[in-house]
Amino acid sequence: WPTMILAITIIAGMIALWGLALTETLAPWICGLLAGLLGNWSFTVIHDGTHRSIAANKTLNDWVARITIALIVPWATLEMLRWAHAQHHRHTGGKLDPDLWSQGPWWQLPFRWALIDVGYIIQILKHGDKTAYKHLRRTLVHVAAAIGIAAVLTFNGFGEQAFWMMLVPSRIALVGLGFTFFWLPHVPHDTEQSKNFTRASTIRLGHERFFNVALQYQNFHLLHHMYPMTPHYNNARLWHLLEPLLRERELAIQYGFAIHPDIEAPSEVETVAMA
Repeated sequence: WPTMILAITIIAGMIALWGLALTETLAPWICGLLAGLLGNWSFTVIHDGTHRSIAANKTLNDWVARITIALIVPWATLEMLRWAHAQHHRHTGGKLDPDLWSQGPWWQLPFRWALIDVGYIIQILKHGDKTAYKHLRRTLVHVAAAIGIAAVLTFNGFGEQAFWMMLVPSRIALVGLGFTFFWLPHVPHDTEQSKNFTRASTIRLGHERFFNVALQYQNFHLLHHMYPMTPHYNNARLWHLLEPLLRERELAIQYGFAIHPDIEAPSEVETVAMA
């Protein structure tokens, strides 16, 4: 229900912003910026949807995710995102991890994050299989439909609204998510999950009331990789349940607002726990 309530709120908010923009009740650029902020939160719905953790009913789960995607990134498909994200979970930190697109020199990072959807398409073209190519063909149909809708809106005098409501929100959301979800939870990006599972994804400790909201519970990202079908809001509960066992392994822990984690060996962690 927490994810369903969030989905309903985002869908209603996006429809309202479209109405305000099309009627020019509110400036289209303001609507676009607000939609971008909503887009950042929509990823929790989309992400839980890719893991089928919104609802036990698969049809309901997938349609909630699809509607949310259509309002934020209208040319993307749930199937393409699900395939790419599954590859990330399977190859985290490795050469076949599609999220490697979000890494690079610091000056490239915002541009890479803004084009994560393009990076996924490139990954499919390079390393895709028959299933991925099928999803890509369906995605190209969505791309054509989105271009057609934008063209119709522009032809009828709503070109500004099409720009601010169809293109800008997704870029704003992807830049934010590129930092908080794709890049930050895997700093310092030097460990493959297949070689050290508990070090490849981080845990962030401290200021949990703030980060649970700001990072949508991905401050416990390691737990998401361990139990990917768990709804996002249960990641913190999993950490507190499994902390004694996880403390027996090497962990990458980000404290407070730190970017780079402390890599804590089991012996060091046990000493801290005893203290």
